[in-house]
Amino acid sequence: MSARAAPAATPWRGAGWALAAVLAGQLLLHLPLLTEHPTGSHTWRMADTAAMARHFNEDGRPLFGLRIDWDRGESGHLQTEFPLYTWAVGYLWALTGPRFRAAELLSLGFMLLAYFCFYRFGRLVVGERVAVLATLVLASMPLVFYFSASLQPESLLLLFSYAALWAWTSYLHRPRPGPLAACAVAFSLALSIKPQTLLLVVPMFLLGRGSGGLPGHSWRGPLLALVGAFVLPLAWFAYSHRIYLRTGNSFGITQSGGADKFYWLPHMSDPAWWARLVTHGSMYSVVLPLLPFFLVGLWRACRESRLRFLAGWLLAVFGSFVILAEAVWVMNYYMLPLPGPAALLVALGIERAWERVGGPARGRGWTRALWAVALVALALGVAGLHRQPRRQRRPRFPHPLPQARSPAPRGALHLAGCRLRPGED
Repeated sequence: MSARAAPAATPWRGAGWALAAVLAGQLLLHLPLLTEHPTGSHTWRMADTAAMARHFNEDGRPLFGLRIDWDRGESGHLQTEFPLYTWAVGYLWALTGPRFRAAELLSLGFMLLAYFCFYRFGRLVVGERVAVLATLVLASMPLVFYFSASLQPESLLLLFSYAALWAWTSYLHRPRPGPLAACAVAFSLALSIKPQTLLLVVPMFLLGRGSGGLPGHSWRGPLLALVGAFVLPLAWFAYSHRIYLRTGNSFGITQSGGADKFYWLPHMSDPAWWARLVTHGSMYSVVLPLLPFFLVGLWRACRESRLRFLAGWLLAVFGSFVILAEAVWVMNYYMLPLPGPAALLVALGIERAWERVGGPARGRGWTRALWAVALVALALGVAGLHRQPRRQRRPRFPHPLPQARSPAPRGALHLAGCRLRPGED
C-alpha cells in the first residue's frame, strides 16, 4: 500500500457537500464577530500591523521600507518578517479605507482557503471522510478559531503551510513539475512569514520516504526545489536585518534583550513551562473532550506505516516548542503548528472508535457521526471565544520577555486610523 495516497475506500459522494457545510458554518459563525473594535490579548499586535498597513498606503504602497508608529508617535522604518499580509491589507484599505472589518474579512477568506487546502492534503493521506472530519475539528479548535478572522498574518501563514503540504502529496501521488513548483513557492512564502514553518520539512520527508515513496534517484528535483525555497526568506531577512542595524526597530524578530525567543535553560527545568505547554496544547488546540480520540489517533499513527508521518510531524512541532521556549511561553500563536497534525490524529481516533462501536465507517453511520461531532466541535469553538480576554492584559511570567517599544493599545489604534469604544484600552 502506498504511503502517498489514502487507503482504498468507496468514494464518498457527500464529501464536497460536507466540506462546503464546514466552510459555510465557519463563515456564518465569524461574520457576526467582525468588529471595528478589536479585542483580545493581541490587540497591540493588530494595532502595529494596522499602522504598518496605513503607512504603506500613505507612502504610495512601496514594497520596501515599511514604517510604524513608535517612540511617542514618531514614524520609522523597521525590521519585520516578510510583510505579505501587511501588503495585502494595505491594498485592500486603498479601496475600503482603514477598516478593521475589511481586514478581518480578508483574514477569514485566507483561512477558508487554508481549510480547503488542508482537506485536499488530508484527502490524499487519510481519505475523504477522515479529511472532512479533520477539517471540521481543525476549524473548531479555539486557537485556530481565534486567529481565523484577526488582523494578524496567521491565517495567511496557515494557508501557505497547508498549500505546501497539499502540493507535496500531490507530487508524490503523481510526480509532475507543477505540484513541485507550487510546493516550493508556498513553502518559501510560509517560511518567509514565520521561520517556524521549517518544521514542515519533517512530514514532507517522512511522506516521501514512506512505503511506496520516492526512490533515491527521484529526490534530485525536490532537493533543488527545497534549496530554491530558501532564497526568498534568506534574502528578505538579510535585507530586513540591515534596517534593524540602521534604525534599531524590530517587529517580531530581534528583541531588545537579545535572541530571547529561543532556548532558555530555565524553561527546561521549570515545571510551570511544561505544565503551560500541556494545558494550552490540550485546551486551545486539541480541546479536552477530544483528547481521548487524539491519543487513539496517535497510537494508530505509531503502529501504521502509512500514518507514521503524523507522529514525526507531531514530534517536530514539540521540538520547535523547545527551541522557541520563551516565545511559546509568551505568545500563543507560536503554538499554531500543533492544530494541523492534532486535527488529523483526532479524526483518525474518531474513525477507529466509530469502527469499533458502530461497525464499518460507511453509509448513514458516518453521516450521523459527522453531524454529532460537528455539533460538539462547533460548540467547543464558540465556547473557546469566551476564553479569550476581552481587554488588553499582560500576564506575569517567571521569565519575562522584554517588550517591544510599542505604544499602549489606545494610542496605537488611534495612530492606525481605527476607533475604540469609550473606556476601552
